[in-house]
Amino acid sequence: SNQDCDFEGGFCSWVNLGGSYDGYGLWTRGGGATKTTPPKPTKDHTLGTSTGSYLFYSSFEEIKGATARLVSEAILSKGRATNCLEFRYIVAGDKDAKLRVKATSLANDVKDAKNHQLLWEAEAGEFDTWLLGRVALSDKSRVIFEAVTGSGNPPGYIALDDLRVSTNDSCETFPKTDQETKAVDHLLDCHFQDQTLCKWSFEPRDNSVVWRFGSRTLPETNIGPTPLPAETPGTFIFTNRAMIFKNRGSLYLTSPMVPRQAKPVC
Repeated sequence: SNQDCDFEGGFCSWVNLGGSYDGYGLWTRGGGATKTTPPKPTKDHTLGTSTGSYLFYSSFEEIKGATARLVSEAILSKGRATNCLEFRYIVAGDKDAKLRVKATSLANDVKDAKNHQLLWEAEAGEFDTWLLGRVALSDKSRVIFEAVTGSGNPPGYIALDDLRVSTNDSCETFPKTDQETKAVDHLLDCHFQDQTLCKWSFEPRDNSVVWRFGSRTLPETNIGPTPLPAETPGTFIFTNRAMIFKNRGSLYLTSPMVPRQAKPVC
């Protein structure tokens, strides 16, 4: 595909998004005769030699949280197959360094980070050890590799090599990240504040049947959970026997669809 690149001859179709003029850093091509003070990989992944090329972004002389973004051309599907992005990466340095893979629809301005959807994230690991990354991409989108520096103590870098987009029947994320668990938190967490059920729902048999919202004890009956301290916002939902009877003996609260999880969720 047009997105395949080993960086031996340049950036291929990939481009830096922004630069110092708008506060962003730049991915730099390393390897070969490149001489730089900042730390970087001693060899690339393609050739496994010091003369091979790759991209890197260093925390050297950068403030903590400095970001560089690399963006692809349009990702377009062929038929119903899944677009699968594979790449080799290193995240080296202190624990706050990160590499993120994000995507945005072709309908969006690619420079508008608010529309960037996080697909994959890796935190700091070992220096000079190239690892495999894999993530599925949506049709009609652009992919963004986002490098975020740590504190620079010790100085480190984020590096990329051997990017490849292929169409497969499936594309399992690798390595597994906590993003799926975070997504479940987003789906299921609810404090019932502002009198909403968040992403939960219920289908009453009668329109007059509702889950009611309470805060501390219930004023009309004084029946409910043990009162919380006065300054604690304690909101909850409740029902009573009359509502349950009206709904033919039961009242359900249904969660949204939860995707299959790599780890148990409590």
